[in-house]
Amino acid sequence: MGCTETKQIGSEERSVIAAEEGLGFYDNTSFRVDSIIRKYSSNSLINHTHLTRIAEVLNLSIINTAPHTRIEEFFRKISNKDGFYNLKDLLIIGILLSEGEKDEKARLIYQIYDENLTNSISLTDIKNKMLMDLAGHSAKNLPILVTNEQTPFSNVLKNEKYMQDLESIMVNVVNKVSALFGNVESLNEKKFVEIFSSLVGGSLTTASGWRIFMMEVFVAEPPKKQFNNPFRKTPK
Repeated sequence: MGCTETKQIGSEERSVIAAEEGLGFYDNTSFRVDSIIRKYSSNSLINHTHLTRIAEVLNLSIINTAPHTRIEEFFRKISNKDGFYNLKDLLIIGILLSEGEKDEKARLIYQIYDENLTNSISLTDIKNKMLMDLAGHSAKNLPILVTNEQTPFSNVLKNEKYMQDLESIMVNVVNKVSALFGNVESLNEKKFVEIFSSLVGGSLTTASGWRIFMMEVFVAEPPKKQFNNPFRKTPK
């Protein structure tokens, strides 16, 4: 599923999940999301006309509709300076938020990064590209959808702190997840799906799963805070 099913989660995470629902991906299967987004892309880019067509077919929301009043801000954030969207970004977001079996979603994620159909992706690229994209969209982009009006427990100020905490631990979490693939140089699709669909109970095929795991690491290994000594003399 696009959201976490059984784990007890805090109000900040519940707020983000409620905000994500406003996009409409939860009502689609990951396979359908993947195929429709690919159909309406050109040279790995998606323009606003393409996005509008994708939204019509998948019944997504791409404009603000109360109480989801930050949808347009979200799409501006993930677009480039010319207003185009990267195919990978929309695929990752769509697959993370849509319905689907863990192994199916893992397979679709692998195929996004196996652009030349070599059935081989280096662990370096899995770590620095794939995992960073998955973590980044989950922690830095999707949470900006939260507004105060969406649920009784939605709070923009608490959400901003939540995002800061997530971002502070993101690199550490990506390193931890990457290490779980073992001491290998590259992975084929079958091996990747086998491992990734079972990591952290398979929850890393969802945006909520990434955030919950990040916060577990944050609580267990809080980032060291820099202490600014007001009496320290700065060199001239």
